[in-house]
Amino acid sequence: MQQSPLKEKRFSNSGHNGGAGKEKFQDQRIEKAKAQAIKPMNERQKEYLRHLEDQVPVIIATGYAGTSKTYIPTRFACNEYLSDRVYKIVFSRPAISNSKSLGYFAGDKNEKMEIWLAPVLNVVKETLTAPATTIAIKNEDILFYPLEIIKGLSLGSTKEGKHLYYIVDEAEDLSIEEIKKIITRIGKNCTLVLAGDVTQSELSERSGLRWLINFVKKHNLKRFKHIDFSNVNDIVRSDVVRDFIVALEKDNKEEKKK
Repeated sequence: MQQSPLKEKRFSNSGHNGGAGKEKFQDQRIEKAKAQAIKPMNERQKEYLRHLEDQVPVIIATGYAGTSKTYIPTRFACNEYLSDRVYKIVFSRPAISNSKSLGYFAGDKNEKMEIWLAPVLNVVKETLTAPATTIAIKNEDILFYPLEIIKGLSLGSTKEGKHLYYIVDEAEDLSIEEIKKIITRIGKNCTLVLAGDVTQSELSERSGLRWLINFVKKHNLKRFKHIDFSNVNDIVRSDVVRDFIVALEKDNKEEKKK
């Protein structure tokens, strides 16, 4: 039986070995996390954060680009990591065509995924600092997983007071089978975040994320929460992005009338 690569590793940092030095170092990390805590910019972001704080097992975040669907859970998980409340943070995103295949990039599996998930990695470095991110990746506290190797793993934590966050970006391009595969891997003390814009899915009506939203609603699954950033006022990245998307929406409506 294949051993799960999510084996427990103790966080280590040279020069901080036990005693008052280690406590001081951890205190500094906690203070850093508090200082850069996320300040929600609208009601939907506030609800999103509440679900993360409540450690809801599955959170689905959909809506426009620039609404912080991926930024918020990544920043939140990294702050929890600084506060010593995280076992692992795992990132994935789908590759839906040969042109977007991981095989296109040079390097080993982890290096390929780091390139593929560069926007997420930038948030991690911004939150932890680049050197601390390098250490966390080396210690396998932060992992970048292709979806192909998720099957057979158990995503969770057996360490008391420690949580695992599994964040999937561009989740609108997951197939129904991939969605099923991911959700059936969820173990104890795990929060899965599926972030995507179903209106932009390459799979259209066959999008696994679209299927999951309908499935959760149909069966009234209480351990699943859905946040929909579907109002243009939810776009916080910039006024340029908001104006552009408003114009796109206008064109789309005009096309449908033809």
